Amino acid sequence: MEKTVEQMSLKEKIGQCFSVGFPGTGLTEEFCRFLKEFQVGNIILFGENIESGEQLSGLCGSLRQQVKENTGIAPFIMIDQEGGAIVRLSDDLVNVPGAMATAASRDPENAYLAGQLTGRQLKRLGINFDLAPVMDINCNQDNPVIGIRSYGDGPGQVGAYAMKMAKGLMSEKVLACAKHFPGHGDTAQDSHLSLPVVDKPVEELEAMELRPFREGVEAGIPAIMSTHILFPALETEKIPATMSEKILTGLLRKKYGFQGMILSDCMEMGAIKQYFGTANGVVKALGAGVDIVLISHTPSVARESIEAVEKAVQEGSLPEAVIDESVKRILAFKEAYAEKEVSAGELVSEQDRQEAYRLLKETITPVAMPLGKIPEAGEDPFFAGCYAYRITLAANVENKSLSFPQWMEGKLGGASCIFSPNPQEEEIREIAEKAKGHSSIVIGTYNGHLQKGQIRLIERLAKLEVPVIVFALRNPYDLKGLPANVTGIAMWEYSVRSFQAALELLKGEWTPKGQLPIHW
Repeated sequence: MEKTVEQMSLKEKIGQCFSVGFPGTGLTEEFCRFLKEFQVGNIILFGENIESGEQLSGLCGSLRQQVKENTGIAPFIMIDQEGGAIVRLSDDLVNVPGAMATAASRDPENAYLAGQLTGRQLKRLGINFDLAPVMDINCNQDNPVIGIRSYGDGPGQVGAYAMKMAKGLMSEKVLACAKHFPGHGDTAQDSHLSLPVVDKPVEELEAMELRPFREGVEAGIPAIMSTHILFPALETEKIPATMSEKILTGLLRKKYGFQGMILSDCMEMGAIKQYFGTANGVVKALGAGVDIVLISHTPSVARESIEAVEKAVQEGSLPEAVIDESVKRILAFKEAYAEKEVSAGELVSEQDRQEAYRLLKETITPVAMPLGKIPEAGEDPFFAGCYAYRITLAANVENKSLSFPQWMEGKLGGASCIFSPNPQEEEIREIAEKAKGHSSIVIGTYNGHLQKGQIRLIERLAKLEVPVIVFALRNPYDLKGLPANVTGIAMWEYSVRSFQAALELLKGEWTPKGQLPIHW
């Protein structure tokens, strides 16, 4: 490392404690000026920044060069590449199944493989920090944010699979980050929009939410992301974990002995912005023990936050020694994971792509098989489904270019119909009328357990006396309590590769073998 903390100005040190996102697929002069002026040390990428592998590789190269020229230190280039429902990479790159899907394969080594494939792909692109795995336990089935992003509903399983993925990522020299500490699993609210509360006694938190993180610390997880949730049993003040010194320093650092980096979840989320203000929240988070704060979308908000931190240090309300400790940790991990240049070579390995698809097939789970097999679609199938609407701001922006029913009709013929996420009685009646006379009905659900109109539609179509097959294209809870004559398969994700697997199943090319990793 070319610099030590002692050689750095206050502005340089503060810049290392920020990871900033930006709109668009290329660097603007304005963003480059901002990076230089504020000595920003790290970048976070989203789907909106990515068009293709080639474009992304070029962007990462430019970002690395720009930040290194400005600061003398290579940046962390971060991304939320969890697999499954939360992927940022374009379809020409290698995307793996998500957490709950991987656990459905019933083999923890598949989580290691998923991490390895992801790490290898990210490294080739120039990304050195993956904000994964999720260590939250999906112990609340109505959770709109976590769901299939979790490895299951029990702490032992979640901890084991999550650490396997983390180790797979790190085997390719990509940093892993466990999230969202102390646990985002038991809430029915989205912290992107509100300030949720997990009101459990300490004993319950220790036995459930906290256990995977505690085990992750013991197993050497290098980074942990905090969550914007209130935990009254852990913090008596009405502030979220991200801003709580008791939770981040007292519990995570001192009690659990965590030596790695603490990252905040995005400080532009509603839980912070709406209730505390982003800049104020950032100052409090750094004071509480966060090493790197994420300002994921708006450089002007990052500018305001950096200025607020500088002012707080100068006025003495945020000790410079706290910033120094964070920067020492950051520089040590950069030495190990960020300083080395990415070697040129093929961006995508065809072998890795095939391996990822083989892994996806292992995750596909038959939940209801009244005939003991998947019925044939016949000569005139009817396909119905909604778009993958944006259920949480953790997801990418809504994509209406991909439609399950239209894609399937394009491959197998018949007819198709797109329904709204929560169809009401009139729409259900119209769809049932259109479905009459077809050889089979194939429905793609998307969080039907939360949008009950989808379930009512299935119940109506099940009365038409033709084979009905339901593919759950996100949470498997949609398949709970299906009518007795309906076949239900958990596909786990709304993607072309998932549709391809569904097509092969309808053609009888292979038999799904996954097992639900959760309890109804």
